[in-house]
Amino acid sequence: MGKPSRDKGQRGEREFQATIQAMGINSRRLYTAQAVGLGVPDLITENQAGSISWEVKRTKLLRWSEWQKQLEEQRRAMPGTVTRLAFKLDRMPWMTVGYLEDDPLYARVLRMYQSEG
Repeated sequence: MGKPSRDKGQRGEREFQATIQAMGINSRRLYTAQAVGLGVPDLITENQAGSISWEVKRTKLLRWSEWQKQLEEQRRAMPGTVTRLAFKLDRMPWMTVGYLEDDPLYARVLRMYQSEG
């Protein structure tokens, strides 16, 4: 991955982090340039209810099969953690997708932020 692509990815991570922070959801960035392919997420949200690992993409085109492989790697590396993909196509709003079986825990983690506010 070249520097312009890495920089765009890091800007996307910061932008998504700021977006969820504005909703009251805390997260921390994981600096993983040397961990590509090791199942390390871009961001992680953690609270008493559980954890969400975020793979963040800012792109012009959807690359589902590539991204799904990354999510599978994260899922294997971090069992018991909700694995989510956050993506933003150019000039579109942020979207997130994840595994259906993770949705109950995902809802519990996010609900903790509602009760804090």
